[in-house]
Amino acid sequence: MASNETAPAPAEAGGPPRDGSVKKLKEELMIVKELWGKEIKLVFPGTPKGEPGFPYPVSIQRKITAPPEVTNWDVENMVVKLIIQGADKDELPVKVVAPNPALPKAVRRAIAEAVEAQWKEMLVEAEEGSNWQLAAIFDWTKSKWVQLLGSLPEYIERYDTGFSELRFSVREPQESESESSTDEEEEARIEALREARLDRAYQKALDLAEKKEIEAEEARVAAELGHDSSLEIKKVSKKEQEALLKEKADKKGSRQAKTGQKHSKYAGDDSAVEKAKKAGKPAPGSAAAIKARRSKE
Repeated sequence: MASNETAPAPAEAGGPPRDGSVKKLKEELMIVKELWGKEIKLVFPGTPKGEPGFPYPVSIQRKITAPPEVTNWDVENMVVKLIIQGADKDELPVKVVAPNPALPKAVRRAIAEAVEAQWKEMLVEAEEGSNWQLAAIFDWTKSKWVQLLGSLPEYIERYDTGFSELRFSVREPQESESESSTDEEEEARIEALREARLDRAYQKALDLAEKKEIEAEEARVAAELGHDSSLEIKKVSKKEQEALLKEKADKKGSRQAKTGQKHSKYAGDDSAVEKAKKAGKPAPGSAAAIKARRSKE
């Protein structure tokens, strides 16, 4: 007899399984949201309904505050994001990131790896058909607050507040002693070179000031002696000296007398002077001639 029951339609390729796993996941997400409220940031679904892979990947992020007993750390929050990439728990399709911008990248990576390893261990040990252990892994993360922050000891800095209280911070590691000593030696070398340059510049300035002081003193003494210290003796080369002597000799050789001396008059045979002598008279212009002319007047 043929059965009237209708066979269930097969699940769409790539679509969610028909065992209610998506519904259970959504219920678990809502429970976690109710537990921690504003600390939770949920992304569901990661793929729109009706498309292959719905609803994965699904992510849930929690900003975990420090436990009440942890008061000596400078880190206030630890952000952990859980990502479920598929429905088959046997494949452990989970991933963890720790997007803490205040922590060094290496520390964030170490926290994420530790939380992811613990989450996968929980999923393996969980009973068949159990949930994704979201609340459990978040609780474990908060309980291991100090251990997770201290995953990389070289990134931990301990300091004393001055009130007999030790505190801890997470930051990039300091340089090693060898690197530090090398840097100090290099800085000392550079400083020595700078000091040497300053010393040379200072000495040069002193020498210049001393030279100017000597020149000023020499000028003062020259002024007192009536000398003009501003005049400089121009040095003439041997060739220039010969040219000057030649020019002087040329000028001397070309000089000629055009007339006799001013106090002498022409006294030839037919001159007035000679005629006066022959007539027994004083020479014209002489003192005797001038005296005789005045007596007549």
